[in-house]
Formats: sequence, C-alpha cells, structure tokens
Amino acid sequence: MEYQAQGEDGCLPITLRGSGLHGGRVRISGARSSQYVSALLFLAPLLREGLEIEIIDGLKSQPFVRTTLEVLRDAGVRVQASEDLSQLSVPGGQGYQPRDYVLPGDYPSAAALISACLTASDPTSELVLQRLKQRDEVGDALLAAYQAMGADLQVDGEQVTVRGGRRLRGARVDGDRIIDCVPVLVAAACFADGESVFYNVETLHYKESDRIDDLCAELKRAGCDVTPQRDAIIVRGRPEGIEGGVEVNGHNDHRLLMALAIAGMRCRRGLVLTGAEHIAKSYPHFFSQLQELGVAVSRQ
Repeated sequence: MEYQAQGEDGCLPITLRGSGLHGGRVRISGARSSQYVSALLFLAPLLREGLEIEIIDGLKSQPFVRTTLEVLRDAGVRVQASEDLSQLSVPGGQGYQPRDYVLPGDYPSAAALISACLTASDPTSELVLQRLKQRDEVGDALLAAYQAMGADLQVDGEQVTVRGGRRLRGARVDGDRIIDCVPVLVAAACFADGESVFYNVETLHYKESDRIDDLCAELKRAGCDVTPQRDAIIVRGRPEGIEGGVEVNGHNDHRLLMALAIAGMRCRRGLVLTGAEHIAKSYPHFFSQLQELGVAVSRQ
C-alpha cells in the first residue's frame, strides 16, 4: 500500500493507493497510543502471511491492547503475546468466527457519573451502576483510584454503589491504565482536601484535545487550582467550591465536557459549556442523565 500525506507533519489530507496487503513484520512505537497496535491486530488475521508486531518505546494504555487480544481470541483468532506485550504474533489466513457478545458497561463513562455523585454537595446522594464487568483491569484501577481518594464505594458483583457526602482527600494516582478516566478524576480532585497528583499521563496531550493543557486552562478559568506538567496534572483541592460564572470551552472533546460539567456542579455561579454537542461522541445522554440525577442543567 502506498500513501501520501499532503498536510504538514504527516497530517490530513492523506491519499492511499491500495496494492494488496500481504503481512510480514512491523515495528511500531507504543509511546503515544495503543490504538495503532489494536488496529494492526484486528487486520492481522486477514493477511495472507500474518503479522509480527514489535512494539518499541514501551506501550502506553496496555489494558486496551489486552482487551483487543481477548476479543480476538473470543472470535477464534490465534494470537500470541509476550508478557510485556512488546512482541505480538498473529498467523495469517484466519477468519473471524461469529458469536454472541454481551457488552459490559463502559468504565470511562461510569467514571463521569461516579465523579458527579462524589462531587455533589448533597450528603444523601447515592448512585447505583450496573453491568460493570468484574475483574476488569481498567475498572479495578479506576475503583482503586477513587478509594485512594476516600470515596465511599461498594462493589457487589457487576454492581457498584456510590455514596456522596464524604469529603474526598488528595491522592497520587498513576493514570496510565485509566487514561480516559483521568479528566473526570481531576474534576473530582478539584474539591478534595489537599493535593492530588495524576502522573504517567503524557498521552493525554495527544487525544481529541490536549487533555492536560486544555483541561487545566478551562478549570483555572472556572476557579480551580490546577497545574499542568508534561506527564502529570497537579490539583490543589478547594473543598469549599469555586466561583465559576464564566464560559468554558470543551475543545470539541467529550471527555473535557464531562470534566467541566462536574466542576460546574460546585460553582457558586455555575458554568456555561461551549461545544456541548460533542458529548455525543461517547455519551449522548450524559447531560440528560445528570438532570435525572438532580443536577441543574439548562440548554441554550
């Protein structure tokens, strides 16, 4: 396959000319995203010669690649992986076997509701989330992060019960395994006692927006005390709440919109979110469900 990028620095538009894909061996950096690795893995069994993948520079967000491997194996695809996921091998000439799947709940979306419940000023707030997969690498790391912050959580099989009213405390959180959840964790930490540090999160710079610099800029505009770093976000909590009363930009990013909405719950003068329609990328009913949970949300 031939390709040519007309944009600067390899950006769009891109022209592709198909000439048939045969397979072989590739080396790819895992330093910025695991999505490229997952894409190659899904393609690999359909190639005549299969694919050997060597990942260099380390692999970020490993749970997503492990999920990809699980899905491939469930579909009857033979695949081998080293323990550290630096070497992946998929024989060619395979096909996908159809089967029925039960899709579990989405932990990054659940994190937005958990943070909202924990941020609410109502001491009687309670939230029950169902169909959250047990023994899930992302889920386990996420719930551990909330518990480190002092959250009142109860896990019963695939059900998680969250109770608000307890003041959160600052914590150190490794964000790599829960990278999509970090923005809403940061939002909750803005109202915790003490300092929180979310580290190992450099890949947030390369998402739909710059989820470190853009998020911190908008939270600061609202009145939060946050400091962006190359590989970390430092939050100094303000349990008393913040002033708000300003317009903040969602930067066309659904994860930022969720985080900013949570921050808005503790603003004395509220927040106006621009570009709110981009919530539809992953959670189109997010604002409606916040309303159902008692959060004051108005649409303009």
